[in-house]
Amino acid sequence: MARPRPLALVDATPLQSEHRVRGVGTYTRHLCTALAELAPDEVRFAAEARGLDLLPDPVRQRATTGLRPHQPAQVYWLANEWFLRRALSRSRPLVFHATDFNGAVHPAGARLVATLYDLNWMKQPHAERDLSSRLANLRWHVYYRRRLPRADVIVAISESVRRDAITMLGVSPERVVTVPLGVDTTRFREGLPPGPFADTPPYFLFLGGPEPHKNLTRVLQAFAEVLARHPEAWLYVAGPWSEEAAEALRADCRRLGCAERLRVLGYVAAADLPALYARALALVFPSLEEGFGLPILEAMSCGTAVLTSDRGALQETAGDAALLVDPTDPAAIAAGLARLFDETGLRRHLREQGLLRAQGFSWRRLAARTLELYRACAAG
Repeated sequence: MARPRPLALVDATPLQSEHRVRGVGTYTRHLCTALAELAPDEVRFAAEARGLDLLPDPVRQRATTGLRPHQPAQVYWLANEWFLRRALSRSRPLVFHATDFNGAVHPAGARLVATLYDLNWMKQPHAERDLSSRLANLRWHVYYRRRLPRADVIVAISESVRRDAITMLGVSPERVVTVPLGVDTTRFREGLPPGPFADTPPYFLFLGGPEPHKNLTRVLQAFAEVLARHPEAWLYVAGPWSEEAAEALRADCRRLGCAERLRVLGYVAAADLPALYARALALVFPSLEEGFGLPILEAMSCGTAVLTSDRGALQETAGDAALLVDPTDPAAIAAGLARLFDETGLRRHLREQGLLRAQGFSWRRLAARTLELYRACAAG
């Protein structure tokens, strides 16, 4: 007797690549783990045979595996497509869920659900300096212009991203569904031990890499202004920083006169991240462009005040539980930082509002809503 077709095959490979320590990996991990609990007999996961130890146990036990060559790096996305098509032919799902930028392949005889995290590539200029960058731009062009608009359902992680998909990609509104991200309130919570970052309080925390849309240049300008009044303050910068990028950052701080109060932490282990949030005076997250802004919820869930942008997805995620500023105005960011330093009552208010706000976002709710979309897709 033929084995019944699974309802869905979900791409779990972001948990086996560099994405596992980024937002895409966080989303994929929580989605897959919750789906394995909610629908263990209906959902399977595509995973690379090498690196199965990186998957949560419930996901690994339901994995359809195969080999995925990683060299040459410039055409890795072609190997990834070959791998996914092999997994689809073996598992024959009714629905395929592409969780990765590289993975929006339209399966024969099945529906395609694709998660859209943002449209930063279309909003930010990308220079074509060499062959590798030209190939990267070609890959993004194929993904955004040709693959993604053909999906049966696009899962947008915020209303802001949903609007972008409709206006910039020309996707019909009924095919784009907003399913907000969640936060693990058992891990990100108040009352945590000090952790390894408690030696030099009070500190503002900036979480992100050196990409221009993260807006760190204006944050540094604002922090230098605040230091004139509060020389005891620190700025901690955590994220995927190479030593070369970190040294360029320190050079910028030396020009601004704030290098002595900057601490570049680089990548922070997942086990240490909640304490890093919890001990911070505030999270400083005034990005110019984000698809959702997950650090906002994580900080709020730890009882930490948040300063973020007064526009786009960040305003949507923060609601009325954060201090909102114009991200293009260093003076406005500086004024917000000064208020957070000076006003204990403001920090207390934001802490209370933030804890309530974070309770409204759940990874299990995200998985349950996504499962509903699979079933609706399979039913046509």
